[in-house]
Amino acid sequence: GGDRELLGEIIEIFLEDAPELIQDLATSLEASDALTAMRNAHNLKGLVSNFGHSDAVQSIRKAELAAGVNDLDSAKKHFAEFCVQYEQLQSELSTYAS
Repeated sequence: GGDRELLGEIIEIFLEDAPELIQDLATSLEASDALTAMRNAHNLKGLVSNFGHSDAVQSIRKAELAAGVNDLDSAKKHFAEFCVQYEQLQSELSTYAS
C-alpha cells in the first residue's frame, strides 16, 4: 500500500525471526520430528509470504506438505532449496533495509 515505514518494520521482523525459524526447522528435520518440522515450515512460510518471493514460498510449502505426510527426505530436499532462495531474499531485504 505504499507505506515504506510499515515495510521497513516487516523486513526488520523477518530479518530477526527467520534465522531462528530456519534453525528450528533444521533441528526438527534432523531429529526426524515430522510434526514439529511441519509446524516450523508453516510458520516460516507465513513469514516469507509477506514478500511475494514465490520460489521460496513454494519450496517451503513443499517442505511443509512433505513433513505433514512424514516424508522427511522430501522435506529436507525442499528445505535445502528454500535455504538457497532465502539467502537471496535475505540479501535483497538487507540491502533495502540499509
